[in-house]
Order: sequence, then C-alpha cells, then structure tokens
Amino acid sequence: MKSLNIIILFSLTAFLISCEQAQNQLDNNDQVNESKTEAIDNSKENVAPEERVENNSIQVRGYIEVPPENKAIISAYYGGYVRSLSLLNGQSVKKGDYLFSLTNPDYLNMQQEYLMAKENIEFMQSDYNRQKELVNENIASGKSFSKVEADYRTAKSKYQALKEQMKLLNININKLEQGVFSPTVNIYAPIGGMISMINISTGQYLDEKTPAVEIVNTDHLHLELEVYERDIAKIKKGQPITFMAPEYSSVQLNASVHLINSIIHAEKRTAGIHAHIESSIDSLQLMPGMFVEAEIFTK
Repeated sequence: MKSLNIIILFSLTAFLISCEQAQNQLDNNDQVNESKTEAIDNSKENVAPEERVENNSIQVRGYIEVPPENKAIISAYYGGYVRSLSLLNGQSVKKGDYLFSLTNPDYLNMQQEYLMAKENIEFMQSDYNRQKELVNENIASGKSFSKVEADYRTAKSKYQALKEQMKLLNININKLEQGVFSPTVNIYAPIGGMISMINISTGQYLDEKTPAVEIVNTDHLHLELEVYERDIAKIKKGQPITFMAPEYSSVQLNASVHLINSIIHAEKRTAGIHAHIESSIDSLQLMPGMFVEAEIFTK
C-alpha cells in the first residue's frame, strides 16, 4: 500500500513539471512571434513603396472568324424530301454549284398555279386595254373601268408573286411556260467556299426552318478578341497586334485593331475588338473558330 502511494506521488510530480515546461515553451514562442512581427512592421516602415511600371501591351484572347457575308446557311424555301446529295465536309464549291435536290408533289401544284395566273393576267390585260379605250371614247362608264382596273392590278400582283416563287424554287420558267413540269427542285451554292456543315441525308424531309448546309468562304479571315472594360480606354484603331494559334504555336502572326465594340458584355464585362490579319497566311490552314492568344500594343 505504501509503495502504491509513492508511485502515485511520483507520477503527479512528473505531470506538474511537464506542464510548467510546456507553459514556458509557449511563453517563449509568443515572445519570438512578437519579435518577428515587430521586425516586419519596422521593415515596412523603413522601405519606400515600389514604383509601378505601366505595361505597354495587353494580353487578350479570342478566335478567328469570317465576315457575315462570307458565311451562308442554306435551307429550303419550301419543304421537300432530299432526293440526291453528294457533299462532304471540307469540300470546296463555287458560287452556283449544285448542292442537293428536293422533291415534293406540292411543287407541281405551285407550277400549275403559276401557269393559271399567267393565262388569267393575259386575259385581264386584254380586257383592261379594251375598257380603257371605251372610256377614252366615252362609250363605257368610268365606274366599270375602275372595277376592271382594280381586278387587273390584283391579278398582276398575284402573277408577279408566283413568278418570284418559281425563281426561289429554281424552276426554269421558259420550260414551264412550254408545259414542262418538274417535281424536283435543285439547290445551288449562293457563295463559293468550303462545306463546313451538312445537316441532311437522302430521303430526309427538309422543312423551311432546318439548316441543311453551311458554306464558309475563308478568303478574308479576321480576329474577334475580347478586352476587359478596364483596358478599353487604352485601345485605339490601328494599334499593332501579334497573335498565335495553338495549332501553329511556333508562328507569330501580325494584325491590327480595326473596330472597337462600344457595348460592354453584361456578364463578362468585356468588349469585342475586330482586328484585321496583316500577315500572309496562305501557307497556314487557319479556319474560323480557331482559338488565338494575342497581344495588343498600346504604345
């Protein structure tokens, strides 16, 4: 029993000594930290503020694009089933080249309606001319002539509208007026360029709202860059630009600021910069949509 009491007393004494040593260590650490803090504060007071050097360029990002007139999305003016199609993505086409054809029984009804309107306008024009002569000779009344004139103008408007409809369908009007009907219409390229998108297949019904084919003319590429609003005031027309595309990271190309969009994007807080490419890019396969990193030199 006496031995147990001695062991407990020894353990308690050792515990108290360790606690005192730990407290002394914490006090020493606090003193060291306070000394470090004072030294840092003194150094800040004794060192003059560093001068901020104004950068003469702005790093921006963007992409390669083409003007709106160099891009065409072709769809059907009047819905039909795709009868033939022989296009591939990346294929080059010229303006006026055949792209695909559509077929629809309604095309025949539209052609027949045009011929009927043509015959009607010829009859009404003859009646109009006759009534006009009678009025000039005071044989017919002006009221009856006014009715004939109004009917003639209405029929003429309908005929002209149907004629334009035939042109939209690429119907050969001369052959149609000779009695040659066509249940199929051909779609041709409105511009020259490269096929960048094909959204149809043979046998598919193509309505007026569905884009069928996209053509992009890459003869005139430009840059669309984004600049943060804080840097807009530094941008001026004509400032030089260097840029690189990831696909040609070892090639540095030149451009210049051409237009500055004055509208700030509400969420991104950026404005668009339109830049003209000035380097020769004939040997590079730059394409619309390619990401670029650019540097605008402000001085």
